[in-house]
Amino acid sequence: MRRPNPSTPKPWKCDSNYWASTIPIPDVALSLNNLAGLYDAQGRYEEAEPLYTQALTLFEQILGPEHPYTQRVKDNLQILLEKKGLDTT
Repeated sequence: MRRPNPSTPKPWKCDSNYWASTIPIPDVALSLNNLAGLYDAQGRYEEAEPLYTQALTLFEQILGPEHPYTQRVKDNLQILLEKKGLDTT
C-alpha cells in the first residue's frame, strides 16, 4: 500500500473562513461556536476568538441580533474577552 504524499491537496478545506462564506446557514455558525467553545475550554483563546466572532456575525445576519443563539454567542465571546482581560462592557 502506498503512503499518501503530504503535498497532495486535500479534497476538503479545513478553513472556517471558507465554510462561513460558502454556507451561510445557522448550522455553520453553530459549528463555529462549538469549535470556539472547544478551543476556549482548552485555553486556546487566540484561536477561539475569531471563531466566536464569525459565528456571531453569521447569526446576526441569518437570525437577527435578538435571537437566543445570537445572544448565546455574544455571551460566549464576552466571557472569553473577560478571560483574556479585554472586557468590553
